[in-house]
Amino acid sequence: MMKQWANSHFGQYILSIEQKKILEFISNKHHIKAIQFGMNGLNFLENDLIDTTVIVSEETDACSKNRLFMPSFTHLPLEDNSVDLVLLPHTLNFYPQAQKILHEAIRILKKQGTLILTAFNPDSLALSKRFYRHHPIESFIHIRDLYHTSYSSGISWQFGDFLSYIPYTQNPYWIKKLNFLEKAGNRWWPTQSNIFILCGKKE
Repeated sequence: MMKQWANSHFGQYILSIEQKKILEFISNKHHIKAIQFGMNGLNFLENDLIDTTVIVSEETDACSKNRLFMPSFTHLPLEDNSVDLVLLPHTLNFYPQAQKILHEAIRILKKQGTLILTAFNPDSLALSKRFYRHHPIESFIHIRDLYHTSYSSGISWQFGDFLSYIPYTQNPYWIKKLNFLEKAGNRWWPTQSNIFILCGKKE
């Protein structure tokens, strides 16, 4: 389901916003090793300052340069405290056992390492039942739950943002036409965005 959503017009619009924000978050990261859980078709961490980026994917055709096929994200063949940066782009939405995936991401992350995740906002005003009918997800992730779970797991969230406010549509014309709602939503109903992004550090 993630691949279907990511290849849709609305998905590509959302992902372009997320990638821009993620690159802002990692702009000061130098000579690090990073891993991205899922989203095999898009490397969010394309940055010349990052030494190594590996994308782990459940897709069987993922075995190529910087891609690694893994049938499960809950048990990765990596040592504890071995990665500088972990990215979960909607991974907790589209894959089962979201909490186990989150704990696995924290396990492999080095002390003082960076964890970035994106997720659909359950409080969104614009994501309708029609969106979820077309793109079923495994789990709704709420920010307050992430703060509770991650705090007990050693993650300290440093900053984040709410992103995108246009209603769900697959029509490129309306995606462009409704773009004015991005500024309006950010000003008048900021916490009811379509998605949110969080960036934390492992203590």
